[in-house]
Amino acid sequence: MLGAAATPSSTTGARVRLEVGDRLGGGAGFASGLTSTLLAGTPWSAEKEGALSTEAGPQPARGDTGISAAAVLSRLRSAGVLPVVELPSPDVAVPLAETLRGAGLEVIEFTFRTDGAAEAIAAVRRACPDVLVGAGTVLTLAQLEAAIDSGARFIASPGFSPLIVERSLAAQVLPLPGVCTPTEILMALEAGLEALKFFPAEQAGGVAYLRSLAGPFRTTRFVPTGGISAANLGDYLAVPSVLACGGTWFVLKELLAAGDFATVARLASEAVRVVKEVRGDARG
Repeated sequence: MLGAAATPSSTTGARVRLEVGDRLGGGAGFASGLTSTLLAGTPWSAEKEGALSTEAGPQPARGDTGISAAAVLSRLRSAGVLPVVELPSPDVAVPLAETLRGAGLEVIEFTFRTDGAAEAIAAVRRACPDVLVGAGTVLTLAQLEAAIDSGARFIASPGFSPLIVERSLAAQVLPLPGVCTPTEILMALEAGLEALKFFPAEQAGGVAYLRSLAGPFRTTRFVPTGGISAANLGDYLAVPSVLACGGTWFVLKELLAAGDFATVARLASEAVRVVKEVRGDARG
């Protein structure tokens, strides 16, 4: 169970307030898990059940995530490895999700580095409803809205954007903004977040740097991404603050373009085995 984050500050761009009622059509599915995991000092109750709104104007369209924020974090933790996918074509999305599921991974992130990410998210949501699918490399509000409309269950970005975080929370979708400095982590804590993407992981200092952050940021959890491979996956998973590791080495664009799902399955199965070895068979 993750601890409470810092109290949101009115000095940051991500000022979030709770509105009783259902302005955004929010439901109990997301709200039931949105306790200290995302909003510090704002325990959820039936009396307060409702939507989140912000002070930044119109809200993005909501996707039907059908899962609480706490459940998303729990599934990421259980998986241990998050496939970060740059698709050669949206047609590859469903076969890839099925391949990964067969290898023991039921989580996937489609990045907006290429066209078709939103289409891929929607296709996997329809064909593989048991797979946790999210959006990555979300840089703009237009990409955010496309991701939410397609049903993304989490939003990953390479950096910390108060507005993207704010709009994600307003739409009741878990944000995973990227951070790599104590200042950025503090900004995220002030926004009420405590699960963050650590990017670029290896280039920013790797395992040693992550361990050094554990002193001042004891309740913060990270999804390190960037430079992680089969060779160092176990080292990252051994860090207590690591929720899951984002990786591309087993879902390379070249493998997907060639339709080499046998190699994808083999590499993914090896990654799952490392998770089990480091964390135990229960993986969570």
